[in-house]
Amino acid sequence: MGTLIALVVAVAQFASAPLHQPIDDVERFRTLMFATPLATFITVANTKSPSSLDWTSDHCSAPFVGSSGASFDFTRACRRHDFGYRNLKKFERLSPHSWWTAEWRAAVDDQFRRDMKAHCATRAVWHRYVCYWWADLYYRVVRLFGGP
Repeated sequence: MGTLIALVVAVAQFASAPLHQPIDDVERFRTLMFATPLATFITVANTKSPSSLDWTSDHCSAPFVGSSGASFDFTRACRRHDFGYRNLKKFERLSPHSWWTAEWRAAVDDQFRRDMKAHCATRAVWHRYVCYWWADLYYRVVRLFGGP
């Protein structure tokens, strides 16, 4: 019940907040990226509010594997990861401040790993080891090929 109330409050907060102020977008980005439970992030992302943030996602663009397999489903984790990368790049274009940096990318990638491993912890015991293996592989690939 407490989680449901927190979810409703978070959605209301993000949906009713004033739009179009870059500093507000940065703070919303930080909160949604690093301080919001993944389930709440997905609920907010489904509203696409504020519209000034980039909510687009191709989910996991892993060749041959995609977002899910028999032992894992990283679709939601990939959605937040896309949100992180796309908004850092957007902020970079719109601001004199440097956003698309190795440090910011590492922070987004680390959140991606936490989100995937949290998902793995919910899987059946017989799937967890393989799920963690896939999570580590996805994380290593984005670290190698994701950017600066």
